[in-house]
Amino acid sequence: MSFKEQLLERFDEVYKEGVFLESTFKELSTNLEKFREELKKYPVDVYLKKDSNLILLVLQGEMIRVELDFDYMRIQVIADDDEYNDTRIIDTITYANKGKGISPFWNLGSEKAFDYYLEKAFKSIID
Repeated sequence: MSFKEQLLERFDEVYKEGVFLESTFKELSTNLEKFREELKKYPVDVYLKKDSNLILLVLQGEMIRVELDFDYMRIQVIADDDEYNDTRIIDTITYANKGKGISPFWNLGSEKAFDYYLEKAFKSIID
């Protein structure tokens, strides 16, 4: 394989990863926005902040954050950890993780993974 072909192949891989990350981030953002809309009918404290590479939802003092990081070609789903007053990573989603069994996003599918993220972030509210 020529160097030119290798270079183009690498650019193709990076492009596919970028498209995957953007579409996955958009899907997760949309899901959080819909969830916030569903919460509007309840007398709960809810706050949503959205940026081009971050979306944050705070519910009753508990937080879930989704960050798109092109430097590391990943999306991280992060939640508060009240016990240690720190944050914890719930999932790291990368294109390279597909089929490796290490990400709930790939193991459960996007819909069930989203529910898993909500449970990990907000379980203390119903406990």
